[in-house]
Amino acid sequence: MAVAENARGSGYGYGSRILDALEADARGTGARKIVLNARDNAVEFYRKRGYDVIGDAETLFGAIRHVRMAKSLA
Repeated sequence: MAVAENARGSGYGYGSRILDALEADARGTGARKIVLNARDNAVEFYRKRGYDVIGDAETLFGAIRHVRMAKSLA
């Protein structure tokens, strides 16, 4: 998922609302865990929502570093 750069941190909670909907959908399909790749600058966003860093992920376009994160839905 992504939120437009000018809308990040705006106080409207776009990212949180999108993530809540995605997690609800995953639970509805019986998923027990979510694993995702997050940009370096989004790690705290995901940590506040219960995700843990579990390793490195690929760097996109040779410049955008990502880490792998996971959250149990059980």
